Amino acid sequence: MVGRPRTPTPIKRLKGTLQPCRTNHAEPVPTAPLDRIPDAVVAFPRALSWWEIVRADGPPGMLKSIDAAMLEGFCLSVGYAEESAIELQKSGLFLTDDKGRPYENPAVGTLKKMLDSATRAAAHLGLTPASRSRIHSLGTPEPQQEDESVERWKNVLPMVRQKKLPPPGGEPQPTARRTRKKPAPGTTLDTSDE
Repeated sequence: MVGRPRTPTPIKRLKGTLQPCRTNHAEPVPTAPLDRIPDAVVAFPRALSWWEIVRADGPPGMLKSIDAAMLEGFCLSVGYAEESAIELQKSGLFLTDDKGRPYENPAVGTLKKMLDSATRAAAHLGLTPASRSRIHSLGTPEPQQEDESVERWKNVLPMVRQKKLPPPGGEPQPTARRTRKKPAPGTTLDTSDE
């Protein structure tokens, strides 16, 4: 049975959901920066432009040299998807064979596969809108806005706990306790409500 993929520790740290009790303290931490561009990306201008976009706009400090293969796959997939889309614009969704019968343009399948591959890689790298929305950037702190009811209750709740004020809604009502009747010897307990 396949479950959800694990969220990488750097993404948990950026999201603010990292819990020490669930952290692998022996996890290897890559330190080498992502500075070398793979040859396949350099040779393909569309992929190279995506490499530069991700390096400029990606989560700061999260991608390391060990992530180069995943990022390379993302950039190549997006580049080939763009080329497939251009091919589809030129030749159309359907082509015709020698007998005049229409068939689906092979670029449709290539486009779909490349977009699927790019989407999966982008999610793993924290590049999709959904994965980005769960990451708290280290450079921009979250705004600390509290409405006035929160501020008011900060002062009231300690007094309620010290029993200086009644809880909201008045005094607590005593709860009725149900006692169990002991049956007389030789009889059974009647459990019906009267």
